Amino acid sequence: MGLKYVLGVLGTVLCAIPALAQEAPAPAPASAPAWFMPSEIRGGVLAHDAPPISDRTPEKGWDLNLEVLLQPLGAPDSLFIFRPRPMIGGTKNFQGKTDFAYFGLTWEFRPFQDALDIASLSPLFLEPSFGLAFDDGRQHGTLANDQKLLGSVWQFRSAIDIGWHLTETWDISAYIDHISNAGIFNKTNEGLETWGMRVGYNF
Repeated sequence: MGLKYVLGVLGTVLCAIPALAQEAPAPAPASAPAWFMPSEIRGGVLAHDAPPISDRTPEKGWDLNLEVLLQPLGAPDSLFIFRPRPMIGGTKNFQGKTDFAYFGLTWEFRPFQDALDIASLSPLFLEPSFGLAFDDGRQHGTLANDQKLLGSVWQFRSAIDIGWHLTETWDISAYIDHISNAGIFNKTNEGLETWGMRVGYNF
């Protein structure tokens, strides 16, 4: 009788396993990272205050740029304009001229994917950025032969990357930015541009 009882229990358990497997809840989908978590880091070497972008170029030289982009804001299926990425970065001049730090928002637009719906060509991207910058350059006085006259420590900053996603992890882009107080913080407003190439690593 003991053996029959044991076999009966085993049979009941074996019959119940498929039903339990069917009734088991599906695993919860992985939650998206919080917006303040890094999504990408970019860096590159830039031409500082160099022609043909600037009219008056007393500073010149080369810069090192480093930038951290956070997770996109907005719903995952939103139009790109509603999914900007907060970013913070800085540009250091190797010749001791104007350095600046900045923060703002970056919008990634993939023209083939977002506008033409050609997913196979989606690695091309355009990324406009806008925000504020804080510089250590020359603010007041007369025009000098070795430094820009920026008029304010606070500047508006605009930039654009045109690049290509080499893999899901790496991308490369041509980059240009401009800082200027637009005559709002001070009437003195020479502005400053940097341009060059950057490489990005996506987390």
